Amino acid sequence: MSEHWRPSTWGDEISLEYGKSIRGYQGAIGKYRVFGSNGPIGWTDQALASGPGIILGRKGAYRGVHFSREPFFVIDTAYYVKPKTDLDIRWLYYAIIHHKLGEIDDGSPIPSTTRAAVYIQDVAIPPVQEQREIAAVLGALDDKIELNRKTAATLEAMARALYRSWFVDFDPVHAKAEGRIPAHMPPETATLFPDRFGADGLPGGWEWRTFDSFYKTLETGKRPKGGVAGVSDGVPSVGAESIKRVGVFDYGKTKFVPRSFFEAMRKGKLADGDILIYKDGGKPGELRPAATYISEGFPFQEACINEHVFRIRLHKLLGQHFGFLALSSDHCMHQMRELATGVAQPGLNQAAMNALTFLMPSEPKILNAFSLYVQPLLDGCNEKAKESRTLAILRDTLLPRLMSGELRVGDARDLMAEVA
Repeated sequence: MSEHWRPSTWGDEISLEYGKSIRGYQGAIGKYRVFGSNGPIGWTDQALASGPGIILGRKGAYRGVHFSREPFFVIDTAYYVKPKTDLDIRWLYYAIIHHKLGEIDDGSPIPSTTRAAVYIQDVAIPPVQEQREIAAVLGALDDKIELNRKTAATLEAMARALYRSWFVDFDPVHAKAEGRIPAHMPPETATLFPDRFGADGLPGGWEWRTFDSFYKTLETGKRPKGGVAGVSDGVPSVGAESIKRVGVFDYGKTKFVPRSFFEAMRKGKLADGDILIYKDGGKPGELRPAATYISEGFPFQEACINEHVFRIRLHKLLGQHFGFLALSSDHCMHQMRELATGVAQPGLNQAAMNALTFLMPSEPKILNAFSLYVQPLLDGCNEKAKESRTLAILRDTLLPRLMSGELRVGDARDLMAEVA
């Protein structure tokens, strides 16, 4: 720590303000983000705090720290942070992470962070200019990660929009039936689509078929006898809690299995292009399936799945890209929820998966053409995710050294230049 850093306590530097109860934020469309103890949870039309600002979880097993550039609302399971002194708000965000204020527990039956427990903690405050320089270094990494996230979300949205256009709204078929040339489509692709609809309302010759005729691999993994608690090294085991969407993976919840166990596994080892389905969980009588598509090196170079995840490989005719977008479509997700078995712990079994219906074009070459369009989009999502993973590792390496004064800002910039 530099001699210019002043000693203080958190109570002298910040005030933790209680959030407020609010209704109707889940699923709402509003102008301002609503935050809870674990992060963003909805939207509202009124803000409780101006941005930029910091949210600190107050109750629950996981009490995260979050940064909002815009005005925001905080519910009563979290605090928002008000500086009392001249502090750079983004430096303050990283300082709160570094000092693990969200992990301070008051010992009550419900894990909680109290203001009294935080305020007595010591903290060293660098001059404001140095705060800004530290925040600029760490913030540049987080800004790039956020840009990658937005880019990946756009790429995925483009892939889903194309799937909907071709296989839900049937835009190319409507165009040909009306004597028009399908928009944004080369002639050789347009000729593959029919120019009429059948009595069933489907493109001529297209038909619904069950999933059991489409896949060549549908399997789950497993865990060692006795579970994976305490296993901190080995091969990553992907569980349902880590699966989000393309290019989004929760590394913080990754479990591991011993390498010897992994090498003995006959099923459940991941391969490039696998489709993963979260098949279990949710409230009684309610399944919340999720799907993702993995590519080379994402989320790991080598990994397996546990018993709560399906690993799927489709016949080459369909292709993994079409299969992923079909399985994660509203149509298939609704079917999964309807076909789930069990009450206390709903889930999908193989029979339920076999019963899923897919709409199959009469001309298989349509699927080949579709894959040519969407493969770069889905792979681009995962490339952005891999880059963000590298940036996050660098950020997490630099953060404690910068926040403790062990590493100077100039040296940190040199390290960033080497990675870039």
